[in-house]
Amino acid sequence: LPGVGYSTASKLKELGIESCSQLAGLPLHQLQSEFGTKTGQMLYDYCRGIDSRELKLSSERKSISVDVNYGIRFSEFSEAEKFIRDLTVEVEKRAANCGVQAGSITLKMMIRRAEAPVNPRKYLGHGPCDSLSRSITLLVPTRSAEEIYRKCIHMLKQVNPVVSDIRGLGIQLTKFVSDVKVEATRQPTLTSFKASFSKTNPMVKKWPPLPQLSVQSPDKRFLTDSTSSPGKKAASGGNSSSDRCDTAAWVEMPSASQISAEVLDELPSVLRKEILQELGNNDANKKELDSCTIAPSGQNQLSSNIECQSEFIASLRKSLKTWILHFTDGPLDCDVDIVTQHLQSLVSCNLEVVYMALKYLRRTILMLELRNWYPVFNAIVRKVQNT
Repeated sequence: LPGVGYSTASKLKELGIESCSQLAGLPLHQLQSEFGTKTGQMLYDYCRGIDSRELKLSSERKSISVDVNYGIRFSEFSEAEKFIRDLTVEVEKRAANCGVQAGSITLKMMIRRAEAPVNPRKYLGHGPCDSLSRSITLLVPTRSAEEIYRKCIHMLKQVNPVVSDIRGLGIQLTKFVSDVKVEATRQPTLTSFKASFSKTNPMVKKWPPLPQLSVQSPDKRFLTDSTSSPGKKAASGGNSSSDRCDTAAWVEMPSASQISAEVLDELPSVLRKEILQELGNNDANKKELDSCTIAPSGQNQLSSNIECQSEFIASLRKSLKTWILHFTDGPLDCDVDIVTQHLQSLVSCNLEVVYMALKYLRRTILMLELRNWYPVFNAIVRKVQNT
């Protein structure tokens, strides 16, 4: 019978029970007194052919993996990187076929033992190896080959094995989240929504209070001039641009000649000032800016709220910067939820402020090159876009 193992069978044998017909002759109260309430009820039902458990024809998939442990011979680290990239492409296809996104990534490695021969008895086999694995839990579930590749390379560098001793590599995805509902309810991007929404939604005078974050004092290491740090890191061989935040929703600033003076005049003063400042940083645009004449602002329905808007944006930026500098290794999940909900509440007030806040958050993260913040920023943008 199912559920009857060595221990239960021994007890039944002591009672002189060796067949289902003999077991069916025992009353329920005796079985429950000998084996307990649940086990006694189970034996009483099973010997009579009664099983109330739900029949499951298919089980839910718990993991998706790609493993190769034959013919692995690398002479350079770049060869291992290329091989891992090919594995991530394959595991992305398998996850897409299952319609899931992974919340955890595991890199599995087989490393040749020190006493093992370089060439094993089986041609191109792995031979005696030590099996190692490293896992990472993602803040935002994904099945992107590029994201999985970055995480796997990071874990491989943490182990730092001798490249020529690698005999097997594998990638495993777990903690799945179905993306069927996400794909069905996907919303337009923040940029396209902003363009159609901002002109028809005037700013209200009352702003919601700033988010209360778990911040005490910022890390003094990052209170220096942040504009100089990226240059220094780039000179010493900084991180690849592929590790940066998602920039698909952010376009490059056009030249001054491509911007209409009338359109620029209609923008809020804070945004207009920011655009002119960014254009002025480009030497090619300085001459064009000198020749541009911006018409004086007309009667704008937001003029009474400009000062309030400026103070609110300055306070919000200060709060965001303090938050980032305090949690350089990555923020708390509760704070991420607070900031996300705050930005979502601002969408109904003025989308321009949301756009500037996200842009400032992204710029600060990139300047400090805080890699642990990249998925956090992408998650905030995705949730605000779906508001």
